[in-house]
Amino acid sequence: MDTEDSFAFNERVIELVDGVIPIMYEYEVSYANHPKRLPTIPIPMNMNKIQYEENKLGKKLTVFHGLNRYGFKGTRHVEEAFDYLSKKYPNDLELIIDGKMPLNEYLEVMQRTNVVIDQMYSHSLGVNGVYALAMGKIVMGGAEPESLKSLGVESSPVINLQPNAQSIIDEVENLLEKRNQISDLGYQSRIFAEQVHGHTKVAQQYIETWGKH
Repeated sequence: MDTEDSFAFNERVIELVDGVIPIMYEYEVSYANHPKRLPTIPIPMNMNKIQYEENKLGKKLTVFHGLNRYGFKGTRHVEEAFDYLSKKYPNDLELIIDGKMPLNEYLEVMQRTNVVIDQMYSHSLGVNGVYALAMGKIVMGGAEPESLKSLGVESSPVINLQPNAQSIIDEVENLLEKRNQISDLGYQSRIFAEQVHGHTKVAQQYIETWGKH
């Protein structure tokens, strides 16, 4: 389906619904001038099914970037940053770029990770980033002011990245200087996930929105 066909299909679907509820800033701005656009409601995540464990730092700070849609997620920037960091801090960092693995293997890698790098080109977090927050990981990715406003929050534990390798290098080096704060930062991630993305709270927002429209 090409771009014109996709747009036409989208328009037909919108004709059938009473309103369009964005799940993040990117969708919100895409429908900015559409009369059926409703307030943004965050991605829901069932916190009862995601185990939180203290984010403990071992001998090395482990940083993970899931390999998926190479150009879309900005993986080349991560590769460039990891190449530099691995040479400068061989005894302090474990840097992992991997993907296309069974879910159980992917979650095992996530479980032993301290830091997860999500998308480089996004203003917001996707499902993978929210899942990592719920696990208690320190997440780097999209947390632009526009995104926070869209979610209805003033601040976020997500470390906002710019789409370049130097941004990653700076933030990872900053975390190395905050080794004793890793556990607390991971706990803040979980609390934010519960407060903003918890499935029951999100469901209540849907109920309230439907009640108004």
